[in-house]
Parts: sequence; structure tokens; C-alpha cells
Amino acid sequence: MDTDRQKNLEEVYKNGSREDLLTILAVAAAHDESIQPKKVTIQPAEMERIREILRVFGTYIENHYFFDILVSSKFGIVQIDMDGEYHFYEDADSLFLCLIDEIYNDVREEGIVREHTDIMILPQEEPELRCRVLPLIKQLQDTEHYRRMFEDYIKENRA
Repeated sequence: MDTDRQKNLEEVYKNGSREDLLTILAVAAAHDESIQPKKVTIQPAEMERIREILRVFGTYIENHYFFDILVSSKFGIVQIDMDGEYHFYEDADSLFLCLIDEIYNDVREEGIVREHTDIMILPQEEPELRCRVLPLIKQLQDTEHYRRMFEDYIKENRA
């Protein structure tokens, strides 16, 4: 932990109310639990769906500078990034949404819109996101299922 961050935390500790400190502890405990690996069992049919997504998105994953996806028989699907963060997924749908979110992050980094005030998809970014994602969805066997998931993702994240 860098010294600035440590000083900020010390300041919060000194000046924070009991409720603030309890909230911080609860959030830290939830974060610890969310990044803790859990033993999972992925059924063969679900593993086939996962493999299909990994095949279709494979070039994107391999060429990405920030994260990688690993599949483990003990932990399920693990996304690890350059910041050392781990995210665990247990099914193809959650992996798909993870990858859509990463593609959207790439679109944001393109600078189509100069200033973002939040993480919502702006109207100027939506065509580029569609341009990158729809050709991948067309390669998946359950195209309609993933197309609906993508449309729901856009609706939920649209500014």
C-alpha cells in the first residue's frame, strides 16, 4: 500500500464515525469473500458452452493487454487482470457478460466521447460496441440467447 493511501485511511479512521468504520469493515469483508476462490463443479454441457465462448472470443482474449481468462476444474472460470484482481465465474452466461463488459471498456478507451461522468454507455459509443460484439454473437450456436443478453446489457447500461 502506498503512503498516500495509508495516510488517507488513517485520516478516515481518526475522523470517521463508528457507523463509517463498521461500513468500511463490512465492505472489506464482502470484497474478501467475493475474491476468494470456491470449488465449483461445471457440468459437461455447461463446459461445452464455455468452450464455445472461449473459442469465439479467443482472439480477443489472447490479444488483450489487460486480462486473461483461465478455466480450472477446481475453480471454474477465472479472470485475472494486470492489477492482480481475480474474478470467478461459474457459467457461460456470466463469462459472456464479463467479455461484453471488457469490450465496452475498450470502446470507452477509444475516446469516442471525450469526457465520461459515469460508466454508462453513451449514444455515440453504442454503434461501435455493436460493431464489435454482434459479429461474435453470430458465431455462437445459441445466437438468439446471447443476442437477447447483449440487448439487455445495453438497456441496463445505457445512459
